[in-house]
Amino acid sequence: MYIERAALTGYSPNIAITGAFDAVWSLGVALNITEGMRLGNETTDNCNASELAGELVPLNEFDYTNTLMGCVVRNNLQSLSFSGVTGPVTYGADGTIVYTRIRLSQARYVEGQEGLQRVRFGYLGKDSNFSLRFADGQNEAILYPDGAPPDGTPLVIIHTYHHWLVGLFDLLAFSGVMFAIVCSFFNFAFRNRRVIRLTSPTLNHIIIGGALLMYVSVIIEFIPSTKEAIIKAQCILHIWVYIIGYLLVYGIILAKMWRVYQIFQNPTTKKKNVLTTCNLLWAVGGITGIGVLLITADTIAQLLTSPELVSDAEDPSGTTDSDIRETHMIWRCYKSASPPMFVQLLIYAYLILLQMVGIVLAFQTRKVRINVLNDAKSVAMLIYISSIVLVVIGLVKFFARSYINISAAIFSSGILILATFFLALIFIPKMVNLYQDPTGDKVFSASMTAQSRNSEDQQRHELAAKLPNLTDPEKIEIPNARVQSLEEKMILKNRRIRELESSNS
Repeated sequence: MYIERAALTGYSPNIAITGAFDAVWSLGVALNITEGMRLGNETTDNCNASELAGELVPLNEFDYTNTLMGCVVRNNLQSLSFSGVTGPVTYGADGTIVYTRIRLSQARYVEGQEGLQRVRFGYLGKDSNFSLRFADGQNEAILYPDGAPPDGTPLVIIHTYHHWLVGLFDLLAFSGVMFAIVCSFFNFAFRNRRVIRLTSPTLNHIIIGGALLMYVSVIIEFIPSTKEAIIKAQCILHIWVYIIGYLLVYGIILAKMWRVYQIFQNPTTKKKNVLTTCNLLWAVGGITGIGVLLITADTIAQLLTSPELVSDAEDPSGTTDSDIRETHMIWRCYKSASPPMFVQLLIYAYLILLQMVGIVLAFQTRKVRINVLNDAKSVAMLIYISSIVLVVIGLVKFFARSYINISAAIFSSGILILATFFLALIFIPKMVNLYQDPTGDKVFSASMTAQSRNSEDQQRHELAAKLPNLTDPEKIEIPNARVQSLEEKMILKNRRIRELESSNS
């Protein structure tokens, strides 16, 4: 009945069982000593028998009116000192227990039991200047998993990137930086060679610089931190470095393709105003400038908002082996449907628009056969790869943000792939061409010979079909006209080549 009534008040008698055991044991020992004194006719000098009523009697005859025997029992109780269930047990002058240890308990969730349970984890010992001593099987990690006393709510643990993932992508990014340095050295050392000069060494340096920024953005992405201020700065800096790097690289590719299109498409005998490197730099500046405006808007939006703390989808919350509830969280740069998210959607829409322009230019210049200038297959491959990667990293960025390691790995892999393919498909063919043709004499000869041969074959077939129906004077006039037309085209092509070389000088 007592237990049932105690339960109604929220009190559990079970927590006092050990103390009650030591108290009953102490009383039993004190009574046993008193009985021994009676049987041995020992004196009761510690009690003033003349002022107290009663005498030492058998326990079954004892009552509370026998104040003498009560005094003897109390004195015997004060003299006790033994190791009880609760620890060392002694009693003071007033007959209450003297605690040489302060026992400590903690409310925890215990498996198989409902609600919070009181679990004893240690004590403060008088013999150790009341320093904390843990009970068997208990330690500080179990008591305070997050390094501080809990406030009654589940412990919040903020996760960041796995250490091995940080090491892997930092290594890949540093390898990419070294590759970019090699390309930069190659571009600078051979900038006066015809193979390199025709593709504008200045623009090539900007491509390398953009790729370096993309590699650095991966390192910034994988800076492990759980501090809100650092996360906010990291989010802003990462998009600046990544987007600017990408716009520099892709903007140069678009500018180069536009110059090839302007020189070699729709040929005419009238001299054209050839786009110089300075003109292309202005174009790249315009492309990048629009991106800078969009990123600035994103930065303002992020400064006016705060990063979002959400549940970690990779490591759901639960209860540890020590029966402690944990909530696993991660930081996200911004909330869903927030101003920063809408601005970044505009940024990716702008990047997709640039991809479409690149596809159109690649299609329009597909018939230009001067591989050193156009590399139609490589350019098409770059556009195809970058389009796919942009779509993938865009989907990951907006729809998989709760998977911190997976999303960062896929996103950074996309950036590494883009930067590496940009450098590899632009500079490795140049290295091969320079090795095979150090002087650059074969840059145009092979392609123009093939074009001339194809043109001559086509004209030969046309003449063979017309000759049976023509008179002798007409048969002589037609070949002369064909030769004159071919000579004019050759003169025009040579002029375009000289214009291109002068524009890159």
